[in-house]
Amino acid sequence: MLAACDEYLPRGLCSWKPPMAGMFHWIEVEWTRHPLAAKVQKGEMSMEELEDRIWLRVIEEGTLLIKGSWFQADRGKQLDKMFFRGTFAAAKSEQITEAVRRVGSALRSEFGVVEEKKEKGNGVTNGHA
Repeated sequence: MLAACDEYLPRGLCSWKPPMAGMFHWIEVEWTRHPLAAKVQKGEMSMEELEDRIWLRVIEEGTLLIKGSWFQADRGKQLDKMFFRGTFAAAKSEQITEAVRRVGSALRSEFGVVEEKKEKGNGVTNGHA
């Protein structure tokens, strides 16, 4: 899954750290780069509405990630970061790779980002090659 994230997720929009245990992989999405981010910042749109747009775009691509806000302990606290959670426990490696590719495609489409040529790695130093 980490190799697929390195290859398919757009730089500058996504970051992650390798899971140390468990069966879930968290991906942080830099929502402030979304075309509608200014509406969230002005209070014209909620963070949850923007998260929902991104989540639905991923579903339209045929993949399912779970919205990070669903795991928020303090519902009254305003979020300033956006995360999505995927699992790697119930699918074959090839299926996970294809799912991550679809997530990358959905994010590029939703954020209006053109495909960029990548070097290996997502720019996050995590001690893993």
